[in-house]
Formats: sequence, C-alpha cells, structure tokens
Amino acid sequence: MLIYDGLHYDALAMSYDGVPKEFDQIVFPIRSDRSIGPVENFALNLVKDAQK
Repeated sequence: MLIYDGLHYDALAMSYDGVPKEFDQIVFPIRSDRSIGPVENFALNLVKDAQK
C-alpha cells in the first residue's frame, strides 16, 4: 500500500520490535471485506493527521 501525504508517496511498512529492518512487512493480504484490516485504519489516520 502506498500512502500519499499531499507531497509524495511512501510505502506502508509494518516493523516488529527486535527484528531486522529487512523483515518489515510491506505486503498485506486483502480481507473478504476488501480491507487490509487494522493497518488500514492506521494508514487512514496517519494521512488525516498529516493533512491538518
């Protein structure tokens, strides 16, 4: 998923404590409700906050 903040695009990545950066999750499965789960709400809130 790409996030656009009004200036440029960034890839959405989920990282885990104590795990090297190269193991960040950047591909998210699409659920039956056509969302990517809780990560989608996080991304939407991030964009809303950036646009304030």
